[in-house]
Amino acid sequence: MERRTDAAEKLDKISETMRNPTEPTPRRSPSINRAIFLDRDGVLISNVFREDRTLGSVRKANEVIFNESAETAMNLAIANNFEIFVVSNQPDIERKLINYGDFTEIDNLLGNRFGAISETRYCPHSGENECSCRKPKPGMVYDLAAKYNIDLGKSWMIGDRSSDMQAGHSAGVNIICIPPLVCGVLAERTCKFPDPHLEANDLLSAIAIAINQGDQCA
Repeated sequence: MERRTDAAEKLDKISETMRNPTEPTPRRSPSINRAIFLDRDGVLISNVFREDRTLGSVRKANEVIFNESAETAMNLAIANNFEIFVVSNQPDIERKLINYGDFTEIDNLLGNRFGAISETRYCPHSGENECSCRKPKPGMVYDLAAKYNIDLGKSWMIGDRSSDMQAGHSAGVNIICIPPLVCGVLAERTCKFPDPHLEANDLLSAIAIAINQGDQCA
């Protein structure tokens, strides 16, 4: 079994990598300058209930339930000249509620399932940490937009929480709220501000809105 100190050091390295990621291998046409920013938990994979019945992010790979329409939705976005990014708060990292091996395994599952994702950014900090990356702050969106030369006015944030909507609104992207995926089933929509924001019944519908409205404004 991995020593706790070793695991803690590796999680610290994850935090550092998230703040200063290495350059990815180019995977798109340089002419693409609009993007869709997606939340992870509740959007691409399901949230889960803990033993105390609180709702949260997965901590083990065997807890992962994929959104079955997500791959189709992202491929549709790629076919319509959108870059795909994932921006996700993961405070369980700083709180030491998930270990290095489990976090890496979950992230690898996501990458292997969704090849359309150009880059994933995680904020590992808890709400008590005054960082610039944790949503509702727009730091992760700003960083990716600068790195990939993305026009935020032509881009979209799709999420299931008010913090997603606030981050997108602050970054100047268009925002769409969808119902969260909980234990594999769509639940009641929870993001209620800021306005104006659009609403969709699921991720595929939200992508369709982004494509249609984006084409009208192109």
